[in-house]
Amino acid sequence: MFLNALVLCTAFLLWFVFRSDKRQRFAVILAWLIPGAGHFYLGEKRRGLFLAALVIATFVAGMIIADFRNISPLDRHPIWGIAHLFGGLMSGIAALATNGLMIVRDNPFYQVGCLYSGVGALLNVLVMIDAYDLASKKVKEVPETVEEVIA
Repeated sequence: MFLNALVLCTAFLLWFVFRSDKRQRFAVILAWLIPGAGHFYLGEKRRGLFLAALVIATFVAGMIIADFRNISPLDRHPIWGIAHLFGGLMSGIAALATNGLMIVRDNPFYQVGCLYSGVGALLNVLVMIDAYDLASKKVKEVPETVEEVIA
């Protein structure tokens, strides 16, 4: 199953590299690194702030619910580690900051916290798709003369 997922991801990345232009690639990479940054790059600041707040708040809420012990890339929870890969720097910083924390007590909401953080990271996929879609729209040409505006 893991091999199939790896082949599928590789095929998608190759498609993305050959199908997209520089503007689309840069917007998606920025959106992956920092939720909403791709939208800032494209001039959609309010949309970028909203999406960043949504993704980061969901991710951090999961960390709070799980006592900050749920971000462990491929150590404790391999499936959540895969989901967190889509969180970019948000997941990386959280993993580094909480690396040494161990589960010391029973938390009945631990799995809920894992779910929230995973959903927050996966929401970033939708942010990346939205940035790609916005970047693919053609820039409208500004009319040079009054006659072009009237026509």
